[in-house]
Amino acid sequence: DYYKAIKGEFTLLELPKLNLQPATHNPQHDEVEIVDMKKERWIKNYSPISKKLKSEIEYALKNKLQTILFINRQGMSSFSICSGCKTVLKCPGCERALVYNNSGIYKCPHCNYKTGVLAACSKCEGMVFKNVGLGTQKVERDLNNFFPGARIKRADAESMKKTAAQSELYQNFADGKIDILIGTQMITKNWDFPNVGLVGIIDADNLLNFPDFRSDERAFQNIIQAAGRTNRLNAKFPGKVIIQTFNPENKIIKLAAEGNFEKFYDQETLEREALGYPPFSRLIKLIFQDADKNKIEKETRAAYEKLKNAVANLKNYKIPPPFDPLIPKIRGRLKKQIIISFSAAEINPTLRKAINNLDRGWIIDIDPISVI
Repeated sequence: DYYKAIKGEFTLLELPKLNLQPATHNPQHDEVEIVDMKKERWIKNYSPISKKLKSEIEYALKNKLQTILFINRQGMSSFSICSGCKTVLKCPGCERALVYNNSGIYKCPHCNYKTGVLAACSKCEGMVFKNVGLGTQKVERDLNNFFPGARIKRADAESMKKTAAQSELYQNFADGKIDILIGTQMITKNWDFPNVGLVGIIDADNLLNFPDFRSDERAFQNIIQAAGRTNRLNAKFPGKVIIQTFNPENKIIKLAAEGNFEKFYDQETLEREALGYPPFSRLIKLIFQDADKNKIEKETRAAYEKLKNAVANLKNYKIPPPFDPLIPKIRGRLKKQIIISFSAAEINPTLRKAINNLDRGWIIDIDPISVI
């Protein structure tokens, strides 16, 4: 959209940045700071909370300010591996890594599958697992240990299941009944509270690790949106943002910390133009899903041949062979997809006809927001 505005296709409207300089302003806290988590490991700090973030939380609590901590993953860990054979514990219906829950069981983030208290490895039947990575519950556990007197709440899919749970949490935070709020993306937008003095992004690296051409853009947006929860209108002072990462030299993290949208846009458009990604091309994502693996292979291969023949005499159309998406199986149904890229403004009629004549079961996504 910004690209189209620059080209004159859309009208660009810009909001001026708030310049807050209240009497209580402390210039030492008016900044975004990147914390290198490698250095935390060097000093034997293995908590997801860095020493710097911990001290800033202490400062916020002392001054009766609220803190928002953003981590884009729920549970106690990212995945769990068998201590015996090193096999990742996976959901049998989705083949995705199960997430350890603080109730002592493992759950699938994509379906309702959960293990019993005594989970077993699918390969060696071992029952001892090592939990790897971070999640909202692990952050909550450490914060409760560090700040036993603080009022701490968690906002993720697991804790927001009950009707009106999110609106109740929102009201409690607005009323000052919560000191520290830990959450996923649901707390990075529309949380406009002047008493938020600190925002911590627990694991910025996790936002970048997706094999998608919009991965950097989404990471930049998430960091900017999370950081924007502080420095609101009527705030006591502009506040502090802590970004934790194992890669402090990453250009996306540095540009987001600077709030430098123009430079990010310039770099991103150069890369996309070189690789032929939108906005310099258009995409069509075709997805076929079924419980029968042989049927999926046969159907996607046949569709690929038809589509390839449809664009054989057309310039600037590319159709690579079918491939598995990032999550190839959900609730027992397998997926395979075909991506079509082209530089024309409109879809060629011959190609459109070939797409419309595909067999039942295909999902057609024109100009998809993601190719994974």
